[in-house]
Amino acid sequence: WFDQRDTPTSYYRGVNRHAAMFNRILRAVASRYPNVSVVPYAAWARSAPPGSFLADRLHVTAGGRWAFARITRNAADQAAAELMA
Repeated sequence: WFDQRDTPTSYYRGVNRHAAMFNRILRAVASRYPNVSVVPYAAWARSAPPGSFLADRLHVTAGGRWAFARITRNAADQAAAELMA
């Protein structure tokens, strides 16, 4: 599962306004299941390379899609390694 970022955007008022609550619930529920992990999308979004997001700060650019694909692949690879261990 991916957590949500709570970055405000003037293009989409109120989007992700419940992100902090969602993330708390997600982590609490995920902690009950050893085969569930939470991918830190919010942290990635905060530190994403310049130009990763469109002007609306919500949608990723082509370069952002590649960077997001890398964290997705890394999370999948880590989950697979944990299953095989």
